[in-house]
Amino acid sequence: MTTLKNFRDYMFNVDFFKYMEILVKHRNFILVFCFSAIFTSLALTYVFSEKYRATASVFYRPVERSLMRQKSTAAFGSPLPVPPFKIISQTLNDAVKSDAILAAVTQELHLDQEIPLHYESWYERWYKVSKKYVKRQLLDLWEILKFGKIYPETPEIKAIKGLRQSVDIESSKDSYIYLLVATDKYPARAASIVDTTAKHLIQWVKAQGSITASRKRELLAVQLEEKNNEVALYLADRESLLLQNGFFSVSDEISTGVALSYELDVERNRLVSQIEENRVRIIELGKNISQSKIGQIDPDDIKRMESEKLFAEVELQGLRAKNQSLESSIQEMRSQLTRLSRIQKKIDELELKIDVSSREYINLSDLYMDAKGEVTNDTAEVKIMHSAYVPDKPISPVKIYHVGLTSLLSLLFSTGLVYIFAFFNVRIFFHDYKPEHRQNNTEQKIATE
Repeated sequence: MTTLKNFRDYMFNVDFFKYMEILVKHRNFILVFCFSAIFTSLALTYVFSEKYRATASVFYRPVERSLMRQKSTAAFGSPLPVPPFKIISQTLNDAVKSDAILAAVTQELHLDQEIPLHYESWYERWYKVSKKYVKRQLLDLWEILKFGKIYPETPEIKAIKGLRQSVDIESSKDSYIYLLVATDKYPARAASIVDTTAKHLIQWVKAQGSITASRKRELLAVQLEEKNNEVALYLADRESLLLQNGFFSVSDEISTGVALSYELDVERNRLVSQIEENRVRIIELGKNISQSKIGQIDPDDIKRMESEKLFAEVELQGLRAKNQSLESSIQEMRSQLTRLSRIQKKIDELELKIDVSSREYINLSDLYMDAKGEVTNDTAEVKIMHSAYVPDKPISPVKIYHVGLTSLLSLLFSTGLVYIFAFFNVRIFFHDYKPEHRQNNTEQKIATE
């Protein structure tokens, strides 16, 4: 019967020498397992393709653009802050791995085409071709396991995907120097990939600033043309209005009309006073003539007064006719001044529109000059500090890493297998270590206690 004490002795009273005896007894199995794993791992390092790493340093620093006319900060806000280094690094990394740059690099270097290889012997050729065939079949099998069937891809897409995995941007903290890295199984092609990718990256960075400025310049050019046509239309309307009315300057015509109207008013007032004087004189002469006929007055005096009255009446009629002519002239002048006022109002409105449009044209012209300067000025200073060197040594596979890791894992795994087989008493490996031995040992310990 199993008691709590027996169970505690079984679990905690461990005989380490016995466990070490098991390892020593089956050391050959452990050695064979470890050496076979090590030799397999070492052989696989020769099967795997060697990877070469090429690098080039790229200098990137954002710069501020200088404007043709400095604007006040209060009116247009503060300038944009310089982006952090992490954002710049991530942006360059995403740009390098974008299809826009990778497709251009693939087409320029013909990465979608197989490089013709020259084999020194038939077995080398057989080995390379077999290796390529097995790799292709394994990739097809993996695609079938993932998607259920094979989806064919063009060589260009395959090359772009492979290039995306092989290029990268590395940067240190708070530095404008970035390291462009590319890995490939051919050292010369790795260096070519780095140089070509850096060239297209620089072109892309410069194009991003110029494209926005070019679009802005084109839009401002259209607005400038529209505003220029608008000013020209207002000027044409003003000239047409002056020509239709036969004026060179409405303000001068108004000034002349006002002066002439004033003179006519003065002349009319003078005529009115003369008419009133003649009327009063005619009335007095009439009274005198009537009184002369009643009294004893010389007939010659009567004839003289009648003659004066007649001349006064004729003169009065002439003054009244002249007054009527002046009234019609004054009315005509007033209507003319009213018409000139309406024309002047229209011209003032056109002048205001011309002034506003001219100011807008000047502002647009300044913005256009700024945009024109932005096209030629880069938003960032970017350049390749040096071309990539052709690597002379591969970076992978590193045999010591593979062998060391395999040695550690195989030792742990084989040791675990030995204890597992001992626990389940697999007789192929432990023909003399049976469950009754373990039971006898336990009974002996109990009896001793």
